[in-house]
Amino acid sequence: RRRRDFSDEEVDLVRAMASQVSMTIQNARLYEELEAYSQFLEQAVEERTSELNQAKKRVEAILDTVGDALVVINPEGRIQQVNPAFEKQTGFLAEEMVGDYPRNLVEFSPEEREGQEAGLAALENRQAWQSELTITRKDGSTYEAEVAIAPMQCCEGEGGHAVVSIHDISERKEVERLKDAFVSNVSHELRTPITGLKIYHSLLKNNSVSPEQRAHYLAAVQRETERLNLIIESLLRLSRLDQGRVEMKFAPVDLNKLVEEYAADRQPLAETANLTLTAHEAPDSPHVVADEGLLGQVLSVLLTNAINYTPPGGRVTVKALAEQPAAKGSKTRRVGFSVSDTGPGITAREQEHLFERFFRGKAGRASSAPGTGLGLSIAKEIVERHEGRIEVESAGVPGKGATFTIWLPVEQTPDGQPPSKPAVQPINNQTPAKTG
Repeated sequence: RRRRDFSDEEVDLVRAMASQVSMTIQNARLYEELEAYSQFLEQAVEERTSELNQAKKRVEAILDTVGDALVVINPEGRIQQVNPAFEKQTGFLAEEMVGDYPRNLVEFSPEEREGQEAGLAALENRQAWQSELTITRKDGSTYEAEVAIAPMQCCEGEGGHAVVSIHDISERKEVERLKDAFVSNVSHELRTPITGLKIYHSLLKNNSVSPEQRAHYLAAVQRETERLNLIIESLLRLSRLDQGRVEMKFAPVDLNKLVEEYAADRQPLAETANLTLTAHEAPDSPHVVADEGLLGQVLSVLLTNAINYTPPGGRVTVKALAEQPAAKGSKTRRVGFSVSDTGPGITAREQEHLFERFFRGKAGRASSAPGTGLGLSIAKEIVERHEGRIEVESAGVPGKGATFTIWLPVEQTPDGQPPSKPAVQPINNQTPAKTG
């Protein structure tokens, strides 16, 4: 209660207390800084974890949506991971393949034996490698694929991995085979009339030929020229159909009228061949919305074949068919027409190839009737572009002939009348049917 100087003991006490307070304040400041830094690190970790999760999801999305099958091989040479495309291509589920050896997927043909050792060695040594192999599916079927092996540069301690990509090339290979067969067939078909033209041209250059021989040679030249023109026109027509470059003019078509007109036009040809050609209508048959000119080509092909391959005294019958009820689970109703004959018929084996390009059955090869083997292919392409179908029925017995039937979808307005405007649009980019 009175003023006095601090004693040395009191000064030491205050100094000691001040030191403790200073340390406490410093510790509090350090704690605040540490807390702030901890919160900063926690936020940075959360952001980085979120970024990694997003990157992981993007990678998984890419792997899930990529069209090629991908297989990750671990350092022990076993399958560690596969993507959904692998499951779709091979039929094997991921859980069935993880832990298995990839070589169990490959079926080596004799010509692939040479590359077998190289591929397996590249896989074992984690070296880049690429080749075409035959892959075995779960159901035992096989497909051709382009297989590539790439070493996987991963995190430290995770070396020795490899990624195998499997690209299905079976469709491309099939197209190549079809192209080669097509080129071979075209070359063969064109070579025949061209050879004939060369021969008759050489004979006509001989001044010693008689007028009768010259007339005979000129007639042969005309036939070969017409055959060559028929082949080229048929090929161009097929090419335009394949590429969707045929302009289809849709309008209501009366199949009864179409059948009647074409039967009347072919009547003189049938009489010349000593055949009976009859036509039958289908009363109250609804119209179809179609390209009348293209449908006429289909009917013309069928009638021409029937007349050419039916022996004298036989019958050819063309019918307009009444409406066919919609199939179960479908709302599409169909009408159509058919052409039947009493010719040699078509065997079951030949029916499998009937619509392949350049295919001519035994009856066609045995007859003297001109043909390129393209008519039915063209007819099938036209029918499919009308969303219809073409059927053939034959027991392959001479005299019982064959029946070709065309079914087309019915398009009607709610009142049951044919529409005044096309209800079906042209199919311009449709993939061509695999007809050989």
